[in-house]
Amino acid sequence: MDRITNLLAALLVFFGTGVNPCTADQADPRLDRLFQQLLQARLEPEIVSLKAQVNSIWAQSGSDSVNLLMHRAQEAARGQQLEAARRLLDVVIEVAPRFAQAHFERGMIYAAQGDDDEALADFRECLRLEGRHFDALTLIGQYYERQKNFPEALIVYRRLLQLIPLEEGLRGRIEILREIPAPI
Repeated sequence: MDRITNLLAALLVFFGTGVNPCTADQADPRLDRLFQQLLQARLEPEIVSLKAQVNSIWAQSGSDSVNLLMHRAQEAARGQQLEAARRLLDVVIEVAPRFAQAHFERGMIYAAQGDDDEALADFRECLRLEGRHFDALTLIGQYYERQKNFPEALIVYRRLLQLIPLEEGLRGRIEILREIPAPI
């Protein structure tokens, strides 16, 4: 499988079948409308549906080749072939460095491999490219909590709350973190 994966990635890059800058995920005009709806959403099923629609848009790179590589990386990850998935995502990021979702997905792979530093770097790059990436914000906040860096976790969670005011459990989590005394 690894040789086939590497060969497929190399061929797609070499032949460049329609690879473009891949900014469709962040630039799609539907996103602004969906984020406005998230601000106004009052029911959890509505929030879940809106987030799924946003994630669906973010998953589309604007390039069939990149989308195929992303699909193969996701299949490898589901099959617990994390190293193969990471290598495919490395190729995606090399070909389409501005594709925020690729950075997020690779961050997930690094996290699954226990490499928090690389995961955090990819989540931050994802946010640099798409500042509204609520899943990246959530995972960064959780990372800060695990590190007992509660002030940073609060900053991240408050930023998330500005995107999705009724995100399930977020207000309660913020209240708990606010009550934890700052380290001396």
